[in-house]
Amino acid sequence: EPFAQAGPLADVAERIIDAGLTVVTYSGYTFEQLISCRDPEYGRLLAATDLLIAGPYRQDLACSDRYRGSRNQQLIPLSGRLAPELFLPSQAQEHAVEFSIAPDGTITTTGFPPDSMVKQMAAQCRGV
Repeated sequence: EPFAQAGPLADVAERIIDAGLTVVTYSGYTFEQLISCRDPEYGRLLAATDLLIAGPYRQDLACSDRYRGSRNQQLIPLSGRLAPELFLPSQAQEHAVEFSIAPDGTITTTGFPPDSMVKQMAAQCRGV
């Protein structure tokens, strides 16, 4: 949870913004919970965030949207630095998944693979 270390992450996010890059922050807290918190570091991190994805992941509401993993999560553009077209429903992707293989053979998965892919990969790892 990024807001558990909001101060240090705000420092990093501010540098990222100064470099002309984009900051996306995922939080298991709802937007209402975040803005009602009195910790000034929460405010700093929110101020340095271009796009906030807020709310806990719920498997029963899983979806294949570009930025959220479940339908209860809110996409909240905070800075005005992102194009509104990024948030149109037509931008949803069908389970975008990226695999990165490091020189030592370590595999990193990024994204939200469908259950069928996870089951197939697990079976292959077991040699089934």
